[in-house]
Amino acid sequence: MPKKTPPPLSQLRKCKTIKYGKRGDAHRYRCKACNQGFTINYSAPTPLLWIEHIDGVGFRRLGDENGLSGSQTYARVIAEMDQLPQNDFLTQTLCDPKRFSGIFNHRRQIRGG
Repeated sequence: MPKKTPPPLSQLRKCKTIKYGKRGDAHRYRCKACNQGFTINYSAPTPLLWIEHIDGVGFRRLGDENGLSGSQTYARVIAEMDQLPQNDFLTQTLCDPKRFSGIFNHRRQIRGG
């Protein structure tokens, strides 16, 4: 079933919408005239944890701040980092060869330069 998008604001002003229910932070509404329903999610977006971890914040501290355990935080950071694009070629091309050792750890694999 495709996810319904809410109608545009101009159409909402014309409709007589009523609150039709709630599930968590998502509020459901329905138009009395056309009987079309839609949902608006009022929850805050989840923060990206890998950015703070790269800045040096530990897994336990990140977990405490976000209500997660250390292992849950670790798994989430690894999953977020796996979605990032791989930039090995760009790193080897743009880094100064005198300062770049040629060996670095990316996704648990040691590679030579």
